Amino acid sequence: MKKLAIVFALIFLSAHCVWAQERPLNRFEIGLGYDYYPGHTDGGVDIQYHQGLSPFFEWRHQVGKHWDFGAKVDTRIALAQDGSYKGTVLYGGLHAVADVNILPGRGVNPFIGIEAGPGIGITNVGYTRAHFLVTASARMGLEIARHFRVSLALDLPVNGRMFFDTSFTTASVNLGWAF
Repeated sequence: MKKLAIVFALIFLSAHCVWAQERPLNRFEIGLGYDYYPGHTDGGVDIQYHQGLSPFFEWRHQVGKHWDFGAKVDTRIALAQDGSYKGTVLYGGLHAVADVNILPGRGVNPFIGIEAGPGIGITNVGYTRAHFLVTASARMGLEIARHFRVSLALDLPVNGRMFFDTSFTTASVNLGWAF
């Protein structure tokens, strides 16, 4: 009987030890964002932007227990209007990302982070104009069940040319799947 109790105790403790181990963060994320663009004046023409979508792919490398660094490739597609002209705004960029994970490896992991990098934007509203731009973003969100990520981001133009005046920002809500 004593041996049986020891065997059950070892099974219980070994199972408990497996669940207690910290698991590394997921390295990849794929997702889709919803962006809101305010209006701006581009070369004397008033352009009013509407909502847009932004598919993205992100790679992260964990450094220490709470930090991860990586790269993000994203695109943005938005509808735009200039008086009677309707068109689109396209953007593609490559950004460096850094996050601080508050409760890594847990069921709900809050995180805050930043991203910055170059991109190219093309406005096609009655005319076509290309912009090279650099953006910086602050972001925060939750990772739920180690895979589903919900985040909010504010994108800021660094060089003053991001489809709108520098006094405006782009607000984004992102849904992603980490794997």
